[in-house]
Amino acid sequence: MSRPVLSLRLPAAAHTRLLRAGFREAADADADAALAPPPELGPSALLPPARTAAELARQLREQPHVATGLPALDALLGARGLPTAAVSELVAHPAAAAALCLRLCLATQLPPPAQQPGRPAAVYVDTAGAFSARAAACAASAIARQLPPAARPDPAAMLARIHVFRAYAAHELIALLASLDRVLRSRPDVGLLLVNSVSWPFLASFPDDVLRRQAMHAEAARLLAALASRHRIAA
Repeated sequence: MSRPVLSLRLPAAAHTRLLRAGFREAADADADAALAPPPELGPSALLPPARTAAELARQLREQPHVATGLPALDALLGARGLPTAAVSELVAHPAAAAALCLRLCLATQLPPPAQQPGRPAAVYVDTAGAFSARAAACAASAIARQLPPAARPDPAAMLARIHVFRAYAAHELIALLASLDRVLRSRPDVGLLLVNSVSWPFLASFPDDVLRRQAMHAEAARLLAALASRHRIAA
């Protein structure tokens, strides 16, 4: 009987490479061949370019933010909202978290100067069955009613800009995050990538293996950070 790839005692990054290559079971492929680095790449080719502290500080000052539309929360986030090219972790009661996630996905569509123009869409990764289309429709209508008539968007159009993916198991989430680079390249209008929740799939898949959960959680965080940085989005 073949074992799932994630059950193999391998580093989290190795799991990601196998899942990205399309392997779900250990019997699907030769793991040694799948994990071997490309022959033309030497160790120096894998090193990221260095940046000065001054460059990083300037980037932090100048990078756009995604306002949440909630003044109290924006104030806690430095009065500007969620930073782009970075990952933010928000912790809340499950019901409050579901409502907040919908609010954030819809807040990307607020008119400038609240948001950066041209990036109104959001990617919502649902890992716990928390996304509700009915709740999203109610939230979109409520936000639209709060805006002046001249700037009031169509609630149906707002919902069309939220792209929902579902991944309930650990290997599904890692594989999805590893493949989202292609999705984001094809959708330059996406300004927010949201996962609700990151920890749940690993707890459900490995309830008795704390170390495995920690390793997979760290790999998910690494993939999210890479996507946020590469595509200049808030995650």
